[in-house]
Amino acid sequence: MIAFLEPLKTHWPQIQIGLGAVCLALFAAGASSRRVKAIAVNTIREELRKKILYFLVLFGIIFMAASGAISKVQPGREGEAVAQMGLFAVSLFGMLVAVFAATTALFSEIRSRTIFLLFSHPVWSFHIILGKFLGVVGIVFVSVALMGTGLVVYFALTPWWPLTGKIALGVSLIFFQLVMLTAMCVLGSTFLSRITNILMSLILFFVGSGHAFFKDITEMMKVVVMKYYILAFLFVLPNFQKFAVSGKALSGELSLDATYVLSAVGDALFRAAVMVALAILFFRVKEVGTERWE
Repeated sequence: MIAFLEPLKTHWPQIQIGLGAVCLALFAAGASSRRVKAIAVNTIREELRKKILYFLVLFGIIFMAASGAISKVQPGREGEAVAQMGLFAVSLFGMLVAVFAATTALFSEIRSRTIFLLFSHPVWSFHIILGKFLGVVGIVFVSVALMGTGLVVYFALTPWWPLTGKIALGVSLIFFQLVMLTAMCVLGSTFLSRITNILMSLILFFVGSGHAFFKDITEMMKVVVMKYYILAFLFVLPNFQKFAVSGKALSGELSLDATYVLSAVGDALFRAAVMVALAILFFRVKEVGTERWE
C-alpha cells in the first residue's frame, strides 16, 4: 500500500466514528425542520395503514418463536443457535419492512400525483427526500424494536440469559444496517421503477451480506482488471455483513469492542447520508410528465 495511506488505514475506525458523528448531527439538524417533521410523520401514518408491515413483523416474531426447535440440532450450544436464528429473523423481516416501505414511500406520492400538492407549498426536494427517509427509518425502528424486544425478553426468561446483552447489541447493529438499506432504497426510488428498485435492493443487500465471501473469491481472480473493478464495487457497496453478530461473537470467541461497534455505526450513518444527498440531487433534476420537481 502507498505509504501515505498507511496512517489513514490505521486510524480508519476513528475516522468512521467522526464522520458518523457529523452525519448524525446533520440528520438531527434536518429533522428539526417543521416541514421535514410533517412529511416524516405523514409517511409513518401512511405506512402504518399498510397491513403487509404488520404481517411481516408478526411472521418475524413467529419465526423467532419457532427457532427454539433449533436447540435440538446443536446440543450444548442451544442458546447460541437460537440467538443466531432470532437475530437472523430480525434482520430478514426488518430488511423486508425496510425495502417495501422505502421503495413505496416516494412511489406512492408520484402515482397518486400528491407530489404536486407538496410542491404547491414552500417545500424543497430536501424536505421531501429527508422527510420520507426519516419516516421510513421510524417505521423500521418500530419494527426492529418490537421483534428485538421480544427476542431479548425471551432470552432474559431462559437459562441462556447471559446472552441477552449481546443479543441487544446485535439488534441495535441490525437497525443501523437497515438505515443504510433504507437510504439505498430511497436513492433507487429517484431513478428506478418500483419493481426494479425492490429487486436491485434485495440483490445488493444479499451481496453486501456476503461481503467477505465475495472479496475472497475476487482475490483469487487472475484477470487483474476485472479483479480491481469488482473490489472497487465491493468498496462502494455497503458492507452489510459488518453488522451481523456471528456465532463466534455470541460464544465469546470474538470480541465486539466499542471501537468496532461505533465505527460500524459511523460507517452506516456516513453512507446513509451520502445516499440521501445523492437522492436529493437526483430528485431535483427528475421530471414528472412535463414539469420539474423543483
